[in-house]
Amino acid sequence: MLEERDGELGAAQRALATALSGRGQLIVAEGGIGAGKSALLAAVAGVGAAAGMQVSRAQATRLERDFGGAVLRALLYPLVTAVPAANAAGWLAGAASAAAPLFGDDPSVLAAVSRLRYDPDVGYGLRLLVRRICAQRPLLLVVDDLQRADLLSLAFLADLVACREEMPVAVAVAVQYETSAVEAEPVDEIVQAADVVLRPAPLSERAVADILRAAGRDPAEAPGLHRASRGNPLVLRSLVGTGGHPSGCPSPLRERLVQAFDALADEVRAYARALVLLPSGAGPATVAAVAGLDEVQSRFARRRLDRLGLLRAGLRGYAQVVVEDAMSPAELDEFHRRAAEALDAAGHPIDEVADECMAVSGAPPACAARVLPAAGRAALRAHDPRRAVRYLRRALIDCTDDGAERARLLARLAEAELRTDPVAAIRHVGRAARLMPDVRSRAAILSRLTPIALTGADDLFGLIDAAARALPATRESLPVDRELALRLEARRRFRDLDDGDALRDTLGRWAGYGALPPLDTEAERELVAVLLYAATLTVRTSGAQVAGLACRLLEQLPYRPLLAHTPAPLAVACALAAGETTDVADWLSTALLPGGRRPPDDVLLALIGRATLHWLRGNLAECRRDLLRATRLARGAGATLDPTGAIGLVSTALKVGDRRILDRVAEVWPDPTTATRPHLRLLAQTLRAALALDRGPTSTEWDDWEQCLAELERLGWRNPALLPVGSWSARALVTAGRSRRARQLMEREYDRATWWGCPIPIGRSLRILGRLTEGPAGVELLAQSVDVLTDAGNDAELARTLVEYGVRLRAAGRPDAPERLVRGMRLARRAGADRVADRAAALLGEPGRAGSPLTAAELKVARLSAGGSSNRQIAELLGVTRRAVEKNLTNCYRKLGVPGRAMLAGKLAELFPAVEPADDEALG
Repeated sequence: MLEERDGELGAAQRALATALSGRGQLIVAEGGIGAGKSALLAAVAGVGAAAGMQVSRAQATRLERDFGGAVLRALLYPLVTAVPAANAAGWLAGAASAAAPLFGDDPSVLAAVSRLRYDPDVGYGLRLLVRRICAQRPLLLVVDDLQRADLLSLAFLADLVACREEMPVAVAVAVQYETSAVEAEPVDEIVQAADVVLRPAPLSERAVADILRAAGRDPAEAPGLHRASRGNPLVLRSLVGTGGHPSGCPSPLRERLVQAFDALADEVRAYARALVLLPSGAGPATVAAVAGLDEVQSRFARRRLDRLGLLRAGLRGYAQVVVEDAMSPAELDEFHRRAAEALDAAGHPIDEVADECMAVSGAPPACAARVLPAAGRAALRAHDPRRAVRYLRRALIDCTDDGAERARLLARLAEAELRTDPVAAIRHVGRAARLMPDVRSRAAILSRLTPIALTGADDLFGLIDAAARALPATRESLPVDRELALRLEARRRFRDLDDGDALRDTLGRWAGYGALPPLDTEAERELVAVLLYAATLTVRTSGAQVAGLACRLLEQLPYRPLLAHTPAPLAVACALAAGETTDVADWLSTALLPGGRRPPDDVLLALIGRATLHWLRGNLAECRRDLLRATRLARGAGATLDPTGAIGLVSTALKVGDRRILDRVAEVWPDPTTATRPHLRLLAQTLRAALALDRGPTSTEWDDWEQCLAELERLGWRNPALLPVGSWSARALVTAGRSRRARQLMEREYDRATWWGCPIPIGRSLRILGRLTEGPAGVELLAQSVDVLTDAGNDAELARTLVEYGVRLRAAGRPDAPERLVRGMRLARRAGADRVADRAAALLGEPGRAGSPLTAAELKVARLSAGGSSNRQIAELLGVTRRAVEKNLTNCYRKLGVPGRAMLAGKLAELFPAVEPADDEALG
């Protein structure tokens, strides 16, 4: 711990040389706690010993403060006893005999001497003794922690320092100002006479690196440890000894801090407590108010603490641990109560005041009832719901009112819990509503939970229905009553999506709105979003009408946190079902802007929406990437799926057909019996059937599937863009020998897709019907599918149809079959549909994977890289490390003889030649 102390050691060495010449010297090392004074003093002692001086060392302690002469005895007794008895007797002869009792072994004599005050005879005897010792050899006396020495020893040292120039003696002391003003006076008398003052500076980052290197640690840790210790040697030693991550305050730092705090005067200790326990931004006036000191006392205390180093960042945090441990629970309670009031009066940030209120375990401060709810609202605005929940729960504990005030707190708590514990939020909204004395207040609280958030909250709908009956939305209603009535209606209508009869009533309400429903207020937007979603599920309105209204809704629903509890997910789902991509892409790009804090549920919904958007645009690589991110988020970050998000996730994953993604979705949502809604059970059963295709579903699984289909028909949920049950199950049905059932479902799906009017569901239905239909009729259906999908903008779906069409044309001996296959293969490559592309390549007689110099993994990585995907995106898509991607790409470059990514696409096209189309238009 002597890094960067060369200057101090040089000054001490020069002082010792002066002492050796016969003119005594006083060397003082001063500084705060842990500044390295003791290590420096030990080094000075070593320099003196190397120069031939007699060295005697003493450590002053507060325990021996009442034992007069303890330090001087520790300094001189070893010297007296180290020489022959005759020599010692000569040293203590004559006038020096007055000091002889200090060096005897009789306890009674020592006790009597320790009670004597310092007198001239003793002082003269001690000076004479030191002269006689120095006559034999120059002397160096070293005293650590001089401020803790007893008064007799301090008087001896002061006397010795006063006449030091007459003898070859050096006195080296280390001092730390931790005592009261009265106790410090004799210490100051000595220090002020210093010939050399050593003030060790904080260590630099380079010194920290050298210390780490010497300890066998990585020097790269130096910046972090330097910031944590602020260059304080003692703190640094503690951090290095605990691996850089101490819990609490490690030894020996704790011991030094405890000793320092014990030695402080009462007013300085009170100021120190306030200083280290209050937030770092607390001003001197606030600290003084909490400590109960006036301005003069505060200035004195601050100077003392500054000299101790406790005002510096390196020690302050550790001092806080020591101070809290030393205070009783009652003292801590009283301190935090005073701190809350003082910080509140001084206008400190609301969260700092709230934290002090939270720290009080007994009766709350007077400001707590106002501060905690306000801090909860501020935490929500800062997107920190967990902190908001803490504040509001404590406010509820302290609340003595069992009426409207408790209800308002419960409602605010529910608002925060929507992001952390939706089940608790629903429970607290119900409790709050029941506490409210009037129907308008109950309706306002029930409206805090949006329609989506109320999924599964069946026990609240009795309250919602009663409030809705009491607040009809008539023309004569007050604006506030009408707004509340519309909000309640939106929640009831969303609940009724699972009730066939009630859903028909909802569709009648939708029909009464006309083409341009009002969207001026938030309540109107909520209700229209629910009605539009109901019309979308049941195909009661065409896709074109839904797309226009959904985009109007999104224009008035800018992204805000807690997306899952706004009407926006319903509008996004409707727009995507209608094939609208441009406006939805703009909206989702705002919801996923980098840099902002987004709740996990928001990111999850936005990722699912963007994955569906990529699928609509035929970009399967990006679609898979977002689906994988969504499943990881749902599994690892505590994000939860609402009904619209669940439909989007499972529907898009099944349309992509990637087994790995389906497995991930199944991990997120493994058990169909846990689903509370019919459509959720259907999705779970469909997912199970899709995953069972390789082994074939059991008869029980088919029975469950048919039951879900029947329930879905009973409800009227028929939109093939959201729930294309025929497309999902056709392959499994054919594999199970149920082709007639597959055709029946697909014909029904085609009719509904035609009514919906969006090209992708129509083209997909035509393709699957074409595969199920033999002969020229099937070929004609595939040709119609190509025509429909050509302008739909989905390369993946068009590629599938073109390859299927080419297969049928080839079987019929048609000469234009290769052209269709080539076009489908190229579109599939561009879309990331590798299996479709590989099938077409095999049919065209390309070498494919078997004839390629590349392995299957290398070929897949090469194609993704040539398509523009980055290494990170490829790694996420394939579920491997980035290093594995880089290794495969390096092998590709070597095997194909290309220098890098820029020439990879051309080399792959050269390796897999294809039949060129008749003209550029054929490429689509």
